[in-house]
Amino acid sequence: PTDPATPRPTRGVVLARWLELAILFLLIPAAFWWTRLNPGVAADALARVGITGRLAQAIAGGRLMIPTLLVFTLLCLIWLIVDRRFANRQLWNFRAAMREVPRILAIFLPGAAIVSGLVWVLQPGSAIVAEAAAYGLALPTLDPNARWLRLPLERTTLWLFIMVAYPVFSVWPQEVVYRAFFHHRYASILPGVLPRILLSALVFGFMHVVFLNWLAPAMTLLGGLLFAWTFERSRSLLAVTIEHALWGCLVFTIGIGWYFFGGR
Repeated sequence: PTDPATPRPTRGVVLARWLELAILFLLIPAAFWWTRLNPGVAADALARVGITGRLAQAIAGGRLMIPTLLVFTLLCLIWLIVDRRFANRQLWNFRAAMREVPRILAIFLPGAAIVSGLVWVLQPGSAIVAEAAAYGLALPTLDPNARWLRLPLERTTLWLFIMVAYPVFSVWPQEVVYRAFFHHRYASILPGVLPRILLSALVFGFMHVVFLNWLAPAMTLLGGLLFAWTFERSRSLLAVTIEHALWGCLVFTIGIGWYFFGGR
């Protein structure tokens, strides 16, 4: 794909754009991470500036992450639609998405089999892990909350709700922000496709530090590379939303969704 046509920015614009990127995609996620890691300290700090009660509890407990994402998504969406340099067809681009579906499935199906197999092997109480330990080989295991097919088997209604709501209220907003907005807004300071893909993936992975474990950022860093590549190939938000939803729904189905909604 070719880079979007963007005017050459002045030095001041470049510095302002980098500062904006750092605040939106590094400082804000870091603030959510810190408040979740130190809820008591955060609540005390909020009380000093007059924020108490349920609002303080929601902020300190990280319960405003999804509302913040949705508000930011709306602002990004408005900005993209208003910006005449942005091709609005990228927000859907059905034909391009359909062209990408075979490639998306060709990567997802074997990848899903590998990830599912690893989760099954490394789940708590795994016979394979126990057998390996008997021979002196210590394999890592997942958290006790990350059990194979936990949601569909134990909380079927919640799992069905996630399968429907997650692509709409989590995946699509993330793709608006981290693909459509990020790749367009910062094209002038990241003029090459590869730099955009790499930095988009890095900030996407970093955003997931709010879940207080290493697996969520690691997996989403890899996912971010894949999703950014798909978006640069297709310029279709629908294509990358389909791809992201497939992987995300897999995560919640096979038992490691716990790492993505608050797991430490």
